[in-house]
Amino acid sequence: MESFVGHMEGRSISGRLVEGKRNNARNGMWVNGSPPYGYMYDKNTRKLVLMLQEAAIVRTIFDMYLYEDKSIAEIVRTLNERGERTAKGHKWNGSSIARMLQNPVYAGKIIYGKNREIKLPSKGRKNRSNDRDKVIVAQGTHDPIIRSDEFERVQDILNERRSLPKQRNKGKYALSSLMVCSFCGNTLSMEMNHGRPVVKKCKHILEDGISRCTENRGIQQQKFMPLLVERLKKHRERILSKDGMTDTEKQEQIHRQLSDLNESLQRTILAKERILETYYDGFISKEELSRRMNDIEMKIHQQEGEIQRLKESGNILEEQVQQVKTETWRDLDLDLMTELAEVDPIGCNRVLKKLIDRIVFKYTSDGVRFRIQYK
Repeated sequence: MESFVGHMEGRSISGRLVEGKRNNARNGMWVNGSPPYGYMYDKNTRKLVLMLQEAAIVRTIFDMYLYEDKSIAEIVRTLNERGERTAKGHKWNGSSIARMLQNPVYAGKIIYGKNREIKLPSKGRKNRSNDRDKVIVAQGTHDPIIRSDEFERVQDILNERRSLPKQRNKGKYALSSLMVCSFCGNTLSMEMNHGRPVVKKCKHILEDGISRCTENRGIQQQKFMPLLVERLKKHRERILSKDGMTDTEKQEQIHRQLSDLNESLQRTILAKERILETYYDGFISKEELSRRMNDIEMKIHQQEGEIQRLKESGNILEEQVQQVKTETWRDLDLDLMTELAEVDPIGCNRVLKKLIDRIVFKYTSDGVRFRIQYK
């Protein structure tokens, strides 16, 4: 009896502690244990306080990713080459940078209850994503290191890059790195199931960082290939009947390329302004400002050169590209594609990637739907 009463009292105390943490989180206080890199925890105020030297590195990491268009691997290499270290004195790695870029604390937010602990009979305790209505997202009482709009743009870039094919899976199956979920935009993985390649059901984590995409079913490669080949044959007929794009289509394509390059140039110019702001705010030294400004000026010069070369190349470049494309489709034996997927999946994958950028795939109770984005 006493042990039962003690157990119930323990549960009651635990419940009050959890509710107290939830209330503090709603009020913007830090309740998640060790503070993230760039902050320290003030026990008296229960707030996060900036550590200026670390905060400057956080600011630099976000700037490199958002404004200098560096990959996570490039950021890791840059930090380690400069001798920068984590809070524990270790070298930086990709996982730590990726977690930092996804942490809303740096934009002034507090999140509590993102994960929950469950008991599994054979595996002990495991963390699982919590239901969205149980996750607390509040405006923190601490100083942000980056703006909210910058954080959202970083998340957009991360999601876009996640949907790109992963090198380690490149070419292993006929459809490797080509299938994309129509619901969340992420690349669908493949695996062997009972000796046959299968496009796996989508289970990617969505933009909220909590829930998963579960809408798309998986499909066997041998069932999908005939559908794909039929669609490719119809597209080849259209390509060969046109024997090239019209002048209007060529001009539109050049216009789109120029538009993309100009947008990229504007982002780089914005990055230059942001670097100056970072210097004036005291986050980087004069030497660091000089080095980064030299890099950004070089990038602007390269982008302006690309724009000028594209303007000068005009229709001649586009006509050459279209001629190669037409010859590729004309020489292709699509009748053998399904068989090739079985006997030489790597070769089939190489052929498909010469023709296709991606296949936006949807498989629900309504059946299979897909849209092909061609080269």
